[in-house]
Amino acid sequence: MRALPCALIGALAFTFAAAPALAQTELEQAESAYLEVDFESTRDHALEALREGGHPPEELVRIYQLLGTASSLMGEEDAARDYFVRMLGIDRDAQLDESVPPRARNPYLEARGIWAARQGRLSISTGLDRASSAVRVELRDPTDMARRVRLAARLEGQAEYNQQEYQSQSVLAVPVEGAAEADRVEYYVEIVDMHGNVLLAEGSPFAPRVVGRVPSGGGGAEGEAGGGRVTFFEEPLFWILVGVGVLAAGAVTAAVIVDQRSSVALQTGISFGVD
Repeated sequence: MRALPCALIGALAFTFAAAPALAQTELEQAESAYLEVDFESTRDHALEALREGGHPPEELVRIYQLLGTASSLMGEEDAARDYFVRMLGIDRDAQLDESVPPRARNPYLEARGIWAARQGRLSISTGLDRASSAVRVELRDPTDMARRVRLAARLEGQAEYNQQEYQSQSVLAVPVEGAAEADRVEYYVEIVDMHGNVLLAEGSPFAPRVVGRVPSGGGGAEGEAGGGRVTFFEEPLFWILVGVGVLAAGAVTAAVIVDQRSSVALQTGISFGVD
């Protein structure tokens, strides 16, 4: 009778020990298959990871890298090139693993050539549209992968964000109550694909971007800033102070040199003129 509880305990211990392995994500399974040189399983798990959605940009780049590499090693060069085009559309500087053999790199090189011939890259710019009390979002999407725009905004000093989601467009005006009179609006924005993966993100709930009035630093008029807070190093006053400092330093240096030359002339009677 006592052997049964021991057996149950042993079985439970084995179950809990095996649980982490059973809980692998699709992306983790794709990585494992790639290490085992099982390229068909790599592709299948990476496709499932892509379709399940919710991945940040760095994971999405890795998914497309695995898809492209596995497809290329399986001889599916057209599909591989398409995956690499998408990968580079998210991160233009993405590189292949050093382990990828030269024969499998041709689709990647072709994808780089395609992007070299295209203008621009996936990007967004923002501004505060006081007339409509909205945050303006301009989207440039040469990848043609963006499907939705998610923006969360709040007036500076507020605790809660107002989150909204729209179908992707080249220009969006996202209404923010009170933005017309507010000094600044804090926000973060995500561009997502058809599966809900994040292609591009700017700001976060804990480190939001800022649009609105930015103090001039000199007690004068305030200006409007878009796409994030202007730092002190971007202010004209900073560069004026730098210029004054450089001129002052130059004047002091010149005075020291003249004084030293005068001293040498008095002590030796030899002139070291520079005329």
